[in-house]
Amino acid sequence: MISISYEGGYADKPMEMKIPIKLPKDNFAMGFFYDEKTGKLEGLPVESLDSNYITVSTRTFSQSSSLGKGKRINDATSVGEMIISSISESTLKSQAVIASGFLSGVDDWEFINYGSYIAPGGHCAGQSMTMMWYYYEKKLKGEQSLFHKFDEVNEKTNPKKLWQDNPLGYRFASTIQKDFNFDGWIASLEWKQLYPGLTFKAFAASILVTGEPQFVLIRNSAGEGGHAMVVYKVNFNEGKLYIADPNYPNNRVAGDGSESIRTIDYVGGVLKPYETGLTAGENSTTMDQIGYFGKTAYIDWGQMAIRWVEVENKTIGNDRFPTYQLKIQNDNDKELADQYNIDKDTLKIYCKSTASEEWLPNTDHYQPLDIYNDQGVFIVGAGNNNGGVASVPLKPGLNKLGFYIMCGKNGKGRYTDFKWINIVYSILEIDPNPIVGKPNEDITITALSNGSAPSNAKYVWNFGDQTSEVTKNNDSVVTHQFVNEGEYQVEVKLYDNSDNKLVGTANATANIAKEGELLVVLHTMTNFGVGCSFNFITPQGSEYSQGISFFKYDNDTLKWNGASFNYDDVDEEDFDSQGFKTNYYHYVSGTVSSDGRTILEIRTKYVAIYYRYYELYETHTEEMNFINVPIIYYPGYQDWGGEYDSFLYQLEEDAAVTHVSLVKWTWEEKDETPVVYSNIKDFWQPMTISFS
Repeated sequence: MISISYEGGYADKPMEMKIPIKLPKDNFAMGFFYDEKTGKLEGLPVESLDSNYITVSTRTFSQSSSLGKGKRINDATSVGEMIISSISESTLKSQAVIASGFLSGVDDWEFINYGSYIAPGGHCAGQSMTMMWYYYEKKLKGEQSLFHKFDEVNEKTNPKKLWQDNPLGYRFASTIQKDFNFDGWIASLEWKQLYPGLTFKAFAASILVTGEPQFVLIRNSAGEGGHAMVVYKVNFNEGKLYIADPNYPNNRVAGDGSESIRTIDYVGGVLKPYETGLTAGENSTTMDQIGYFGKTAYIDWGQMAIRWVEVENKTIGNDRFPTYQLKIQNDNDKELADQYNIDKDTLKIYCKSTASEEWLPNTDHYQPLDIYNDQGVFIVGAGNNNGGVASVPLKPGLNKLGFYIMCGKNGKGRYTDFKWINIVYSILEIDPNPIVGKPNEDITITALSNGSAPSNAKYVWNFGDQTSEVTKNNDSVVTHQFVNEGEYQVEVKLYDNSDNKLVGTANATANIAKEGELLVVLHTMTNFGVGCSFNFITPQGSEYSQGISFFKYDNDTLKWNGASFNYDDVDEEDFDSQGFKTNYYHYVSGTVSSDGRTILEIRTKYVAIYYRYYELYETHTEEMNFINVPIIYYPGYQDWGGEYDSFLYQLEEDAAVTHVSLVKWTWEEKDETPVVYSNIKDFWQPMTISFS
């Protein structure tokens, strides 16, 4: 037994120890760490061997069991224990196959080494190290096998099918790749290649003695790159090292899923070059330098335990990968969240990085993304060719979508994240809406599904008044009494009772008041549009036809309960690559009569500020005010292709003008006196005013 006192931790570069021995004839020797607590051995890389001396290399002096607790050893009294053991070559030859318990397709990762945002050159070492660490520290202690442990959609013989669906594992491998400085110690491969017999026998002897897989590093001697893999079994007589290669998970070719058993062959005293790419997406490279690196002699085992805690907390990679948000273009750029409800058959979505410029310099921060269905089939992508926005067709009910997020300069993205998000395309409506009634009277409410309800339907009603939910099977009609006056939010959820999947959700407002109570009059303005045009002279002296229009669409619903209302909308753009942008500001406010039948006054203001070459260019301000606009109830009014009950006011041409109290239009250029056109109704062409 050799005991070595040292400071603990890992050296930046490998250390070598030359130890005197007496090697029996026809024997092979190698060094092993010894753990007196467990009685286990762990092989050390052999640099040279003869009958009188053995030279081994390592970056530490403690075996993995003392480093696998999630903390580093850094006191001056750490002690590592080592033995030198020999084995006869006849014993090695007598073994049919020298196997560890590790198996490809069971204990390797299922995803492919394509690299990521933080490891663009690939993460083969991180992938190999983490699957070895998990095997030792988790699988052998009773936890589930690693292969397809974290993903949802998988096909074991088709590694390319939704390989992105394991963000925890993929980020874990990339993070460990980034944590380690392989260039600092991979240089010793050149010397190992001088003794290929030692390398081959080291794999055979260490797996035979320990029963555990071993780490192998390979490199191209011309400087074309290196690669890391795991050796999990050896056929000593056939001269074969069996490889778990991160480019070929489960020994499968990514492109077609065909089987490809990976081996490094030892023929005539020489290790044959191994062909593989630096990543699975790169052309094959001849790796002619091959070295045994054991297990923890070169790998900081404790660092992987630290990072594993981040995997369990689902925070792995957050310190390195760029942050981002998925935004819904057809819902005021709201951030997409799980169980999002939408009443449209198409979701327009984009990904915008929220990382600072130091992460993504010289970009518009709109990042590529691909979207998949719950079967792993690609639906649509978003990139520079469509402005970064993806239009995703939705089926009625629940849509489970997978979002593959990529980040990178100039839209050339690499793996950043993958997530599943449930989106409900709601085809339900509540009739009537709004619900109007008195306290303690029966109110009949119907859920309309336009004929698309499942054959085994379940309706779950929540009336927003603290009463218990009501479930109705195959019956879309419910009767309810509200005890107290007030405004309530009523919700119905439609499920397919056969599998309890959500099909749709609808909401309505209930206004409950005694007769004559005016305070609870509630109005919802879902569309507001005004349009007119007139001729005028521009500040440059030329005649110009200007149109004024205000529109507030149904995704910006304006509600008021009482005598007054207001609405502000701001849309501030980012500068494009040439320094152009426009900011828009829209303001609506007013008052309503006490009986709720007339808009006494409505004030509208629309401001557009234009920038060119990063400087203010000009500002347009449009103002139109109206008075005494009647609110008229039209049941079943047809608007935008849909039929619903509405409060509507609409007059055209001369009749509309009588309700206009102010029209003002201002053109203001930078450093110039504003040009103001006001009181211009005489110039109007026919126009329409519409509130609904």
